[in-house]
Amino acid sequence: GVVDEWNWQILREGKVVATSVEQNPTITFTVPGIYTVTLTVKNNGGSNSVTKDNYITIGTGSQFTIEQGWNHVSVPMAVTDDYNTVSKLFKGIQTGGVPYAVFNNAANEWVNVTDDYPVKPLEALRVWKEDPGSVVITPDYVKGGIFTRDLKVGWNGIGIMAMQPTPANVALASLGDAWNKTLMFNPLTQRWEYPIIRGVDDDKFMYPTVGYLIEMNTDGKLIGGE
Repeated sequence: GVVDEWNWQILREGKVVATSVEQNPTITFTVPGIYTVTLTVKNNGGSNSVTKDNYITIGTGSQFTIEQGWNHVSVPMAVTDDYNTVSKLFKGIQTGGVPYAVFNNAANEWVNVTDDYPVKPLEALRVWKEDPGSVVITPDYVKGGIFTRDLKVGWNGIGIMAMQPTPANVALASLGDAWNKTLMFNPLTQRWEYPIIRGVDDDKFMYPTVGYLIEMNTDGKLIGGE
């Protein structure tokens, strides 16, 4: 028959954040994240509904690009089992046998890890891509959760939990004054960018999916998630 009623629901983290009764609504998203869409249609013969889980992703944290050379990355949310080890996350990347690595605070250097090393938010990973060209990786994420990471005096490898660029003083608020500066490695130029310095230019953006080095002046706890 002919549909004469439409009821749209847009959900984020299981909560309804927008609705519409228009046939073809326009929805403006102001908060980054992964959204589910439900549509119910009705007429005098009854109703029918369909739900598309994780159908819309808002924010640049949904994917990242691996370039030729060194790449420092992090995941902005917990990932599903299909991406929960470094070998799964970087599947298809031609590493030329160069091991994956994480930054070790005690050793003050990148240290190699095995292929089954777990992928966790708030931690920086390093991967080498041998061949020319770019590869785009789009992980599947797990909704919700709060994560913490203990950081020690000196250099640590971190990521931020955000789906869009976030000022450093916001992304690192849980650290207070315990940090001095952060460094970002640019995979396109294969060089380090100018650091973000606390109290000087910490309103500059940090980016989701980037693996950073952060210098701590005292021990601290990095907290991310919702």
